[in-house]
Amino acid sequence: MSKQAQVGAFALAALALLFAFFYVITDFGTRHSGYRIGVHFRSAAGLHSGAQVFFSGVTVGSVESIKLLPDTTVDVILAIKPHVGGQAVRIPSESRFLIQAPLTGDPSLLIVPPRPEPGEQPEIIPPGILPVSEQPQGTNTATIADLVTEGQGQLKVLNGVLADVAKREPKLLDELQQTLENTNALTATASSAVARLAAQSNDIATELQNNLTVASGHIVSMTTTLDRTVRGNSNRLNETLAQIQGTATALNSTMQIVASIANDPAFKGNVLATTTNIAEASAKLKKMATDMESITGDPTTQRRLRDTIRNLDETSQRANSLLGALGGHLRKSDRRDGGTPEPHGRRTAFSLVSARVRISGYAPERVGGGSPLLGPSRGPNSSLALRFLPNSPTQLVLGANDLGSGTTTFDLAAVRRVGAGLYFGGGILYSRLGVLGDYSRGSLGFSSKLYDVARPMLDLSTKLRVAPNVRLFFGERDILHAQRRNVYGVEFTDAPR
Repeated sequence: MSKQAQVGAFALAALALLFAFFYVITDFGTRHSGYRIGVHFRSAAGLHSGAQVFFSGVTVGSVESIKLLPDTTVDVILAIKPHVGGQAVRIPSESRFLIQAPLTGDPSLLIVPPRPEPGEQPEIIPPGILPVSEQPQGTNTATIADLVTEGQGQLKVLNGVLADVAKREPKLLDELQQTLENTNALTATASSAVARLAAQSNDIATELQNNLTVASGHIVSMTTTLDRTVRGNSNRLNETLAQIQGTATALNSTMQIVASIANDPAFKGNVLATTTNIAEASAKLKKMATDMESITGDPTTQRRLRDTIRNLDETSQRANSLLGALGGHLRKSDRRDGGTPEPHGRRTAFSLVSARVRISGYAPERVGGGSPLLGPSRGPNSSLALRFLPNSPTQLVLGANDLGSGTTTFDLAAVRRVGAGLYFGGGILYSRLGVLGDYSRGSLGFSSKLYDVARPMLDLSTKLRVAPNVRLFFGERDILHAQRRNVYGVEFTDAPR
């Protein structure tokens, strides 16, 4: 080979080596064989064409080109290798793109993928350059100038705060000093009060101890005296207890005899007949004495006759009382001449029905609306109830409520006596299905009503007898709802007590 041929071959080899070096250094092969994506940045921050691209710290490509856009932002085109180490490169769409610009060295672009959840398949950025508005947005790292600018802004804010504190410092110090003085004064006052309280507590404790000592002495003395008295009079106490025991035994036997006599129908009939005869005789003698008083003119005789009439009247009253206790009474004659009353052992037809009239009022309304029976205006209103067979265990009640108003309702219920003064029943209450309970003993009574299946309403009231046939009552209607109303009034009845 000639020398010229050798020089030519050496030159070609040198060019090949130079091209290979250029190919490796500029990543020319990657930029032309890999796929390309575009990333939009606010600033290139010194990034240049050919800069390396790292994905999770592994080199996966290089920067192909940087284009300045009309709005002063930049569009960076990346050339990504399709495979690295036999593994396909797929960049998730939620990855972060960061420009790393160290103080020394060449800038580079970092791709930080998101941390996927177990079993989750992230969305991949498709190959190709998308429009700028659809490209992933890159993040510029903070530069020293940015940090200095931010620091200067914070220093200005801090200076303003310090100036405000300096302006308010005298007033704050004065208020703090006044607070300390008030605290000291309060502490001194509290200490004095505690000292006085401790002294008073000591005095009270001393006085209490003295009283307890005296009381203890008195108790010991009383116990000694009582013990001595009991010991000295034990025989008398035993005799007294024996007499009391004998008297109790005798009384028990007497009561058994009286109970057996009282339960004897024949004895009761005899007593009832005798009492009836006495009552009839007393009435006849009273009439005769009255006639004699009207025809005699002797003052002494008239005085004696008046005493006789008074005694006969008392006898007649006692006979009537005894007849009432035994279940009988005297019915007056229908004659107008004051005829002799006729004895009867049973009640007349007037006890077949009893009436009750109630006048009631309501407290002001607390919550408006909602109750079908309690409107905003509930002034004085009246109601009437009739109770049939008031002396029998089972009774029938018929009544009308709110007479004369637009909300008049009716009652029709059956009531049964289940105990002394205790009644339970059910039926129609306030024109609705319901149940009721009533208890009266002496001058005090209680009643309750539960009615209306669609909207249950519960009424409770207390009754107090102030006269034989007059009762005052107070209670609350519809206590299960917010529209409940207090009710009060007076009740007149001729029912037997």
